[in-house]
Amino acid sequence: MAETITFESILNRLKKKKSRIAILIVSIVALIMAFTFIMPYTYMANSSIMPPEKTSGGSLNSFLQNVSGMIDLAGGGQADSRSKLMKSILSSRSVAEKVYDKLDLKNNILFKEYKKQDVIAYIPTLFEVEVEKSGIIMLNGLVPTGYLPNDNEKKAASELSYKITNVAIDALNEVLVEKNSSTARNSKLYVENEIKKYKKELDSVSTQLEQFQSDNKVLALEEQTTAIVSQVIELNSLLTETKTKLNLAKLEYSENSPQVAALESQVEFLQKQSNQLQAGNDDEFSISLNKVPKLSREYLELFRDKKIIMNVLTYLETQKHQEAIQEEKDIPVVQVLDTAIEPRFKYSPSRGKILFISTFISTVIVLLIFMIVSYYEIRKEIETSEI
Repeated sequence: MAETITFESILNRLKKKKSRIAILIVSIVALIMAFTFIMPYTYMANSSIMPPEKTSGGSLNSFLQNVSGMIDLAGGGQADSRSKLMKSILSSRSVAEKVYDKLDLKNNILFKEYKKQDVIAYIPTLFEVEVEKSGIIMLNGLVPTGYLPNDNEKKAASELSYKITNVAIDALNEVLVEKNSSTARNSKLYVENEIKKYKKELDSVSTQLEQFQSDNKVLALEEQTTAIVSQVIELNSLLTETKTKLNLAKLEYSENSPQVAALESQVEFLQKQSNQLQAGNDDEFSISLNKVPKLSREYLELFRDKKIIMNVLTYLETQKHQEAIQEEKDIPVVQVLDTAIEPRFKYSPSRGKILFISTFISTVIVLLIFMIVSYYEIRKEIETSEI
């Protein structure tokens, strides 16, 4: 009957090889730990930025709201969107170029052998940016050294990790201020062009209104109409009264009497005056009452157009001054919660973690390899004994 391979038999075989197993594990761990002494050191500095306030900066606020609305992919709130926008700007080439110039990285010991464009393209990879649910932006600067770093390179990387973090925030602020000023400048130019256009329209409407008033003898249409109507009512009342007297006189006197003739003359005069007043032929300020509805409509349309344009111009002039003030503003718009400071220790490599992880993984892998080898050795021995 063929023998079976049990776990106990494999385990007994491993016990016989425990010295080799231990030596192999120690050798692997020793090689890994030796590598940690030549691998690059990384230094990390931490900072945090307050979420953009909803009420900060007129044009800037509009800029952040408009642009953040287009990148709100996660469907979050507006404050969260503005924080995501600032996160994207931190990774932009504009910020990288400002960081390169401000820190004079061309003369930095870590980058002096590299071309400017390569360093600028590399700078965004030195940042870890995370937006918390509250909208606070966590910015970490991680600067590695080269292999086999000396003390100068370690010191340079340590200093650069916190400097590059703080300078990146300053660069972010400058970019936002520039965009703010640019938005205000463009808005001001647009407003100025609109003012010129509406001033031309105002001149045209004012000329039309003056011509209308001159042609139709209109100064204050409502007051003129009221005065004319009052005079017409007064004249017609007097005319009616005189006609009544005339009819009574005809009954009392003969038609050729002086009294009747006098009253007829008065009636004729009053009727003529009433007709002239209503026809607008009385003097240079009279208006025909038949034309009043049409004149009122035309006058009100011209007056309305003039008033609307004047209101628009008032608004545009106010907006122009606001944009001019905003363009001149150069105030910080990024509020730093925690400023980055120079790290006291390296972030990586962490030899304690590497030792633990490498020991665990090496032990598992080596044991698996030796178990497989032991299995095939026992199997070969069984097959040989059966023959």
